[in-house]
Amino acid sequence: MTVPAWIEVQLAVGGALKLARGDRRGLGFFDISIDGFWRSFRAALICYPFYLVLLGFRVAAPYWAASGVPRIVAVETIGYAISWVAFPLLVLPLTRWLGREDRFLAFMVAYNWCQVPQTLLFVILGADTASGLFSAQFAQFAEFAAAVGLLIHRGLGHAPAMARRSSRPWGGCRQSCRPAGEPRGRYRHAPTPDRPH
Repeated sequence: MTVPAWIEVQLAVGGALKLARGDRRGLGFFDISIDGFWRSFRAALICYPFYLVLLGFRVAAPYWAASGVPRIVAVETIGYAISWVAFPLLVLPLTRWLGREDRFLAFMVAYNWCQVPQTLLFVILGADTASGLFSAQFAQFAEFAAAVGLLIHRGLGHAPAMARRSSRPWGGCRQSCRPAGEPRGRYRHAPTPDRPH
């Protein structure tokens, strides 16, 4: 049997939140098999509505009126899709050059799922700014601080994914269907097609 999609999303986002708190055990919440790699692109679908909200915050009304909503959304959507496809294609040769090709899947799975809370964070900041809760100056500072924090988070959270070695598709850690809680043994050995169970 396989883990239901909604449970996998819950686990993965929970793992991303653990990494955001500096807890490297969050790496154990990701399915780093080849199937898990492809499924991690579900994060792009989850983030897309938030991306459109951010687009609404950041594009001024005159540009919407001049270019039209369909054209702007279409162009930005194409760019959004390209960014999700291009980044793995850039990272793969880099991992080969570093001698860490075997960690490519772990890195990309963690990276993809971490986009969900990161995108939501910027939506919250954008909404506060648009509502007038934050001044423009404070909003710029907050976005800059968030960007720096995300860079640090990526360095601390994703670097171990490049260094760790594990033969288990779920990162070798026990899993839980409750991301906020401690991992349990239920998902310690997630069944895969090539593993007898």
